[in-house]
Amino acid sequence: MKKLFGFLVSLFFLIIISPLRSAENVFYTSNSIGMKLNEIVESEINNYEWVVKEISENEIVNETLYSNGTEVWHLESVSKDQSRDIQIVYPDGLVYTGKYRDNLLLHESWEYPDAQIKSVNYQYFSGELLKKTVFDGEFLSETTNYVRKSDGSLHLRNTNYHINNFSEILIIGSTSNISKTALGRKGDFSLIKSYQNGLQITEKWVSGKKITNDREMQTTSSGELVISEKTPEGRNITSYYAENGNLTQQIIENKDSTETILHSYDKNDLLISKTIMTQDSKTVIVYSYNAEGLPETENIYEDGMLIKKITFLETGKREDIYKGGSLYLIITYEEDGQTIKESKLAEE
Repeated sequence: MKKLFGFLVSLFFLIIISPLRSAENVFYTSNSIGMKLNEIVESEINNYEWVVKEISENEIVNETLYSNGTEVWHLESVSKDQSRDIQIVYPDGLVYTGKYRDNLLLHESWEYPDAQIKSVNYQYFSGELLKKTVFDGEFLSETTNYVRKSDGSLHLRNTNYHINNFSEILIIGSTSNISKTALGRKGDFSLIKSYQNGLQITEKWVSGKKITNDREMQTTSSGELVISEKTPEGRNITSYYAENGNLTQQIIENKDSTETILHSYDKNDLLISKTIMTQDSKTVIVYSYNAEGLPETENIYEDGMLIKKITFLETGKREDIYKGGSLYLIITYEEDGQTIKESKLAEE
């Protein structure tokens, strides 16, 4: 149903801007959403999968969409002054109704002859959408309010889902270039912070108290985002994100040790290596991908020596274990990647 609603919105925009013609049948090549592409003569309609037939007279437009000669829907649009009413009828009896004024959608509904499925009301101020009210059948299901800045740009969107008493608040473009979304009920919610580089940070709150790690965030002059957090176990984690959102470095400080993790990427932003360094060791993981960008192999080195190679197969994966630089053990896994199918020593 969501795809149907999105299709109807696109279709009605096309209808609004379509010019009126005199009363005659006109045929067009089309597509599955009813766009009028190229005008054709009636004798050519069997040459195309999708065809729209249009007849216009004064302020009334009728259109029928066909797929291989079978009617998909019939549309009637009636214009008067600054208003326009649109009705689309489907072969199974579903009827869509849309009411416009000054090219603004005020009301739309979907119903069968014996039951209303959904209806939506829209309210505007100076041409800007302020409120949307949605009914499922006769019951109020959701209400969305829009708050705008002085320049008309959207600042806040608040949606209340009345059936399950759930709310969603989206705050767009704060002074720190962060968009915030709150999902939940009263004091129990998740706060999602979205940064311009695509990074998202989620905070979980229960009974009004934040239960996730404490975080501090700052942006460097080069556009790099630095996030510092302290876990309940007392670890300090500092993460560095490039302007494009890629995690480039992490420093994890425990009570008596420090671990530094470096990430490298290729031109397609695929992770190609991860280097993990402590006071006592250095582990490097090298990743490769196939032509479709799917993982192909992982080679794991400790202090410069290969210790494991993982190969991803269509039917699972294979692990080659090395000792002293020589292949020692081969393990093959089932498709779930966890269940061992076969294990054998290399010299067998």
